[in-house]
Amino acid sequence: LGSVAPYLVALLLLMVPRDENYPTTSVQFRLLYAIGTIPSLAVMLAVLREKSPPKVKSINIDDGSGEKKESNLSIAFREPQHWKALSGTAGTWFMFDVAYYGFVIFSPSILKEVFGSEATLVNIITRSTVLGVISIFGTALGVGSCLRWLGPKRLNVAGQVLAGILFAAFAVVHEYLPDATFLQFGFLCLLIFTLSVGPNVSTFLLPIIAFPEEIRSTFHGLSSASAKVGAMVGSMLFPIVSEHAGVTAVMGTQAVVCLLGAAFGQFLIEDHEDEEGYTTDGFSDTSSDCS
Repeated sequence: LGSVAPYLVALLLLMVPRDENYPTTSVQFRLLYAIGTIPSLAVMLAVLREKSPPKVKSINIDDGSGEKKESNLSIAFREPQHWKALSGTAGTWFMFDVAYYGFVIFSPSILKEVFGSEATLVNIITRSTVLGVISIFGTALGVGSCLRWLGPKRLNVAGQVLAGILFAAFAVVHEYLPDATFLQFGFLCLLIFTLSVGPNVSTFLLPIIAFPEEIRSTFHGLSSASAKVGAMVGSMLFPIVSEHAGVTAVMGTQAVVCLLGAAFGQFLIEDHEDEEGYTTDGFSDTSSDCS
């Protein structure tokens, strides 16, 4: 909903009658920017009002040998299989966020490039809203159905491979059929749906399945941190590549990034099963009756 709300508010602000002698658009932008701070302020106030949890006292475990026991985390960091799994979960999440945020954040710029003179402010906002709504439905479908059918690993790999193909297809059409604007917009709709239904759901779950319970939170945090770096790289990469080589080069780069993300997920994340029978490739036969 957060991806759609700014565009809906912007449409409402654009309905305000304009005064030719007054910079209405500038005021509308500043007002939209100010409204965008409200959710963050609400969360901050809620956190400040929340009671702090009781402090947990550290417990020293003495097995009678007089030797200091190592924590599970210290031991885990020396296990090659955990580093391999971390390379897979962090790598595929990093690559996905490079592609996802490089596309989503700059979708208005891409739409302006696609539609050219037809790209009025209202049209760009309307089509960006359509992409946002498709993203919501894609995420809901991924969580509600596809995740159970395919499992996080297959959903992630299939999603990133298909997204890579769609990025490449859009780049080809944009380069050789620039007047096919609605075909390009169709590819953009398929792209946001594919990214949302697949890796946007599965990347959050892969670290949960790939690591034992005693080290899961730490390695999930490391994978998530890698994703945040990927989001930053994606948001910085788009304007640089677009300025020097154009949108076609950006989308071609995104295609390669997605395929690399699929490779990380396929070859570095092994199949595991958790306590409830849920695996990286879906529910096992012993848990097929779970709801």
